[in-house]
Amino acid sequence: MSSKGSKKSKVGKLKTAVLVFTTHGDVQVRSSKNPELTEEVEKYRIPEGMEIVSLNAVKPGVPNMLPPKNVKPFIRIVRTATEDFNDETEKKDMKEMVKQIKQQIFDLDDQPVEIATEVNKKNVNYTDDDETMAYHRTSHEFLYSIRTYTNRIISNKEFLREDKLLYKEDYDGENVKLESSNWKLNLLNTNVKTDEDLMDTLNPNAGKTRTAHERSGYTITRLGNVIDELNRRGIKKVIIIDLTCSVIRKKQEGVTARTERTIARHATPETPSVGGSKTRYATRGGSINKTRKRYKK
Repeated sequence: MSSKGSKKSKVGKLKTAVLVFTTHGDVQVRSSKNPELTEEVEKYRIPEGMEIVSLNAVKPGVPNMLPPKNVKPFIRIVRTATEDFNDETEKKDMKEMVKQIKQQIFDLDDQPVEIATEVNKKNVNYTDDDETMAYHRTSHEFLYSIRTYTNRIISNKEFLREDKLLYKEDYDGENVKLESSNWKLNLLNTNVKTDEDLMDTLNPNAGKTRTAHERSGYTITRLGNVIDELNRRGIKKVIIIDLTCSVIRKKQEGVTARTERTIARHATPETPSVGGSKTRYATRGGSINKTRKRYKK
């Protein structure tokens, strides 16, 4: 794909955005106003005039496994595939870009094979973990699904990270903030030298205190907040690469298997069928349990 059009499109105020999400993610449910349902997925209506195409690593109910070593290569794939993305790009071409991203990330993603290998070895660190097994049992056809939101309704997903995951200890024993794209809501195609983390933008006071690297605090935002911010900036075309988990929760608690089955029966094309996962705070940095060897989003 030629990049000739990309430099021109980055002059002036952008009306396009490319996002790569690498935090933890929850699909939130709420009490339903529909008398046939007790609970339903929280939804958000995309603003008129805005077009969104997304790639979602996993379907609702499944955690994603994203080791830190894969974040940078995946983002490099996204940058290259969207070099020509500009104000004139039609939605069908946005979808083609996302298809290209899907294929390249899928080819590079070593987690399905690695986890399958360990499960076949009956490694209890894998087989005894419900969320790892939920990921393992997910058919490849349900990994990295593309959505275009023709009905303008999108799941108002919640994104969460533990503040101290953004820090590491340097050679002098001081805690310094990481420069990586991990644990962030990355806005890639900006006119600045470094990518913007929309998690920080939407939570300006999060992690600013001197002891942020020592606390077990969480920063949280919703997809609707992200889209509202883009809309406020006049952005009209958006590509979202969502590499986060899609575990199902009501606030921060898990839901029952019955609730998941009910949601599955009433799922829309933009909210596909759901699977299991009840663990609280199923983050993807090795979970709250630091002995885990997988990297759950």
